[in-house]
Amino acid sequence: MSLIVKICGLSTPETLDAALAAGADMVGFVFFPPSPRHVDPASAAALGGRVAGRAKTVALTVDADDTLLARIVETLRPDLLQLHGKESVARLRDIKQTFGLPVMKALPVETAADLAALPGYAAVAEFHYLHHQPDGTPYADLAEMARRIVAAAKDTGIGL
Repeated sequence: MSLIVKICGLSTPETLDAALAAGADMVGFVFFPPSPRHVDPASAAALGGRVAGRAKTVALTVDADDTLLARIVETLRPDLLQLHGKESVARLRDIKQTFGLPVMKALPVETAADLAALPGYAAVAEFHYLHHQPDGTPYADLAEMARRIVAAAKDTGIGL
């Protein structure tokens, strides 16, 4: 398996150009108003036009409804949808079928129980993204998430 580099939260031509110049395989746009990196679909579409096949485009959402997803898909035409909310496996399946795009699911990891959901998501999502604490807060110690993932994987028998 080769390494794929995704740089997300791009909201200006300068940050997008820097990510592309650095060789990012994927560039991501955040569609979540509370985020300081939020972009509206029209702005993301303008930025997406600058990508011109140099990378895959990713639309990151948090518990988006079909109306917002349709607007994002129509304007940006992303290559992949990244879902960061509390979407269930059934919701991922519905999104994938409705929009015909691969999906990436972000899963918070604090304990082994958090990894128990991974097999269900693996049946639907092409990519998995293990991310922050269950409430979305980054760990104060950057190595803490790695320690929790390793411990949870060991407890559940998932090989790393």
